[in-house]
Amino acid sequence: MRNLKKTLVALLVLSMVLAGFTGVAGAAFSDTAGNKAANKIEKLAALGVLAGYPDGTFKPDNNITRAEFAKIACVLAGLKSSGDILKNSPSKFSDVKAGEWYTGWVNLAVSQGYMKGYPDGTFKPQANISNAEVLTVLCRLLGYNDNLPGDWPIEYLVKAADLDISDGVTFDSSAPATRGIVAWFAEQSLEVEKHEWDKDREKFVKITPVETILSEAFEGALKEDALCKGWEIRGDKWYITVYPGNDDGGFSATTADVPVNKSVVLNGVAHYSSLENKIIDYITNTDGEIIYAEVKNYGSLSDTEAKVVSDSKFEINDKSYTVNSAALSKIAGTWATYASVTDGTVLDDTKYQKVYTLLNEDGEIAYVRTSEGSTPGIVDTVNATTKKISFKDGAYGNQSLTNFNNKVGLSSTTYIVFRNGALADVKDIKPGDFLWVYEGSSANGYDFKLSARDSKVSGKLEEHNVGLTSFTINGTSYNGWRGGTTARLLLLSTDGGDSFVEVNSSDLGDVLGNTVTAMTDGDGYIRAIISDVESYENAMYGVVSEVFGSTSSAGYSTTDIEIFTKDGALHKYPVNSDSAKLAKARRETASPNRVFFDVGDDAWNSGTLAWEFESGDINAAAKPLVRFTLQSNGAIDNFEILGHLTSPATWTISDGDTDLNYIKMNGTSWAAGNAVVFDVSASDPDDWEVVTAKDLIDAADALTAPATIDVVGYKQSDGEITYIAVNEAVASDATYSMVMSKGYDADGPYVKILSSSGTTVKKPMKSGLDGASYDWAGLAKGDVISYKMSGGTVTWYDEIDQGTAAKVYSVKSSGTKRIAIGASDAWYYVDDDTQYWSWTDTSKDPIAITFGEVQALDWVKFYTGATPAAGQTLKFLVVSPAP
Repeated sequence: MRNLKKTLVALLVLSMVLAGFTGVAGAAFSDTAGNKAANKIEKLAALGVLAGYPDGTFKPDNNITRAEFAKIACVLAGLKSSGDILKNSPSKFSDVKAGEWYTGWVNLAVSQGYMKGYPDGTFKPQANISNAEVLTVLCRLLGYNDNLPGDWPIEYLVKAADLDISDGVTFDSSAPATRGIVAWFAEQSLEVEKHEWDKDREKFVKITPVETILSEAFEGALKEDALCKGWEIRGDKWYITVYPGNDDGGFSATTADVPVNKSVVLNGVAHYSSLENKIIDYITNTDGEIIYAEVKNYGSLSDTEAKVVSDSKFEINDKSYTVNSAALSKIAGTWATYASVTDGTVLDDTKYQKVYTLLNEDGEIAYVRTSEGSTPGIVDTVNATTKKISFKDGAYGNQSLTNFNNKVGLSSTTYIVFRNGALADVKDIKPGDFLWVYEGSSANGYDFKLSARDSKVSGKLEEHNVGLTSFTINGTSYNGWRGGTTARLLLLSTDGGDSFVEVNSSDLGDVLGNTVTAMTDGDGYIRAIISDVESYENAMYGVVSEVFGSTSSAGYSTTDIEIFTKDGALHKYPVNSDSAKLAKARRETASPNRVFFDVGDDAWNSGTLAWEFESGDINAAAKPLVRFTLQSNGAIDNFEILGHLTSPATWTISDGDTDLNYIKMNGTSWAAGNAVVFDVSASDPDDWEVVTAKDLIDAADALTAPATIDVVGYKQSDGEITYIAVNEAVASDATYSMVMSKGYDADGPYVKILSSSGTTVKKPMKSGLDGASYDWAGLAKGDVISYKMSGGTVTWYDEIDQGTAAKVYSVKSSGTKRIAIGASDAWYYVDDDTQYWSWTDTSKDPIAITFGEVQALDWVKFYTGATPAAGQTLKFLVVSPAP
């Protein structure tokens, strides 16, 4: 028999002792937390046989009288029905009157030899019983008597210690016994094998077949060592499915469905659903419902790689264990007998998260399972009224959450919610929780099951391995999430948890060495990392053009770095002692004029160096794309290389992806419609340009194999290229606009142009720029220019000769849009980029018009980008006065 049987009797007996008390069973008492006997008291309450006080307390430190313990002794002896029968019988004790509630129990306990009276003829029923007296009675119930060697109470105290009845608690043998300690001693006696005095051999011998208090008085009251397979709700009834335990430490191959009473008391878990995949003992009431369940912790082992050696051997954590002959396995969700798993099978983390095993009471492996796990989202908002939930941007999507939000408002929708393993409500789910949403067969009989978890660890992220399966935070190693046949990606937030992206190991350079909060799932796996110290919260991007400093025998001292940024200009940023790693450098021994910088994770050698500098100038072939932040004094703070021409050579854009806003790099299509593109193909950094994503996409679409565009480096976020530097000229389309005015401001020259939307826009102009027909003095209102920009500044423009006015003969707006100009058969086509203006009254400002406002018989000036000829597409058209 096992421990729960011990506890069952103790609970039953104690309840009977408390004659006249009433209270609520099935719930923990308010004053038992922290008491060593708390679990035993709760078991009694779950059985409905122990009632506490009306205020919800149990008062475990209160004393028990000799009369109360007389009843305990009789019930433990299996004489529960006899005490009341003897209630009105006379007693030989002068202080035990007939008709008292305890009279029958006192008479019965004394007649069976469990208890004795005093020499003066009294029993003292209202006196407190001592710890020594309690242990004496329990030993007598187990068959021992005054034939024990020694004097009382030493003889009984020694035997009680030998039988482990008094094990685990410190007490004064002469002190009054408390309600809590009586429960403790009684529980310890339940599984002790009974003995009897053999007169012939003058010794105590074991009774055969074996008898215990539990087996004789409460046989069949509990089920032991069952394996819980799962749980489900059916209508308004809860059920668990178990593989019943056998007498040899294994399990039956046939499952049983057992209903659970809604007032069930649990030991070791917060909710009955958490009994799944655990070995349990449970007790049922007269209706067959589980009213108490206890998780048995005989031992458990886990490993990221384990091996089936044979039907009787399993290797885990590099140690071999014996497998019970009736052990079970659950591999990738499929239940079977362990023996059905093929010998030599390696259950490694390329297929499963981890291997878990449960041991039985004999230390054998009784259960082996693997888990692939499911993917949670990260909660953003919870509406306590509508019960609708949203996930953080970039976190894993979940169709089941969408379905839940659509149906949660319906009265017919059923759902159950857990948070950190305990039963909860939707309003208990907090922003930042991991949340799993299940439906259908995964919802255990409900329409939906929601499981939230708030489990985090914070500290300095010191390192991680390449596959993101191992992390070190504050010197402690943690498992990284991995499962299935491929590694699942980590979620990373660099904005304090507001949004997330999926990352690979190369993307964690931002946060390595900084304080992070790692979010873990129920199995302890890190699934998401939130950066508490955002190294690149205000990050800038650009391409390094030159490094300034000086060399000496001690090394290289960096003073400034010049970077071409997205505003289309070169900026010189100082470097100081706080600039991350940039002040550190060394000269190569073989070539003293070559200086190597330690940045990112690159080593201090030329083989894996980020880039090299010669005589203070950056190697012209490198042109590293970098991400950096600035200190308050304008000096570089954090600094990271995102790519450079010498690494890796496979960063190339090949023949383009014809889908709008995509490029194809190394065979993979990337969204790039919003990318900032650095064209650093020119040998002189003064000629580097910032072009549009459309320019790059158009260039890629125009390629045919084997032509490529060489990529210096790129930054991607959630599958989209955000910054990219290329080392080949990317022709940018000229934009056509009508000039409204020109001038100078504090930033230099500017031109105001009329946009296609009809508004006037001010465009700064690069100082000293040249144009194909640059004539600043002659540039005036109504002129049309084509221009190119880099980083928001006009870097090139050309004044367009609008030619002589011609008459519009016809405008076709149905089908292919086109205009006949100059002759009835001279058709010109238009597209979405064609711009239209009207300046028929030169005393007023020109205005922007639409294609639909161009009419037959209008006089117009127009331009196609070449010598106008029928069939070409118009770049712009100006409705002008008649010549």
